[in-house]
Amino acid sequence: MTARRYSIEVVSPGRGQKRVEGESWVFKEGVPATYPEGKIYVTPFLDLAQAYLALQRAKAVIVTRGGILSHLAILGREFGVIVVRVDDPSILEIGDGRRISIDLDKGVVEVVG
Repeated sequence: MTARRYSIEVVSPGRGQKRVEGESWVFKEGVPATYPEGKIYVTPFLDLAQAYLALQRAKAVIVTRGGILSHLAILGREFGVIVVRVDDPSILEIGDGRRISIDLDKGVVEVVG
């Protein structure tokens, strides 16, 4: 399987890490009953309450809407979690459990498996 690459805008740089890898967890709408620990969350956006809960458990967050002044971005910086925006909504179709690499220096998200 070939890797799929997406350009990113860094919304929150985390705590100085330049690269993060992990498994995807995708949710497109509604409020999840639970937020799994240590996954890379892929979602259109997170509101303030969702962001607060999600950032305590996520390894990183990928959204398709929002920017550096969003609640998610501000909380991401406070929690030290990488948050990036991908403008291509097809990232929401990757499914759960896919291997994702986020590279802040290269400005890409790579879905590798």
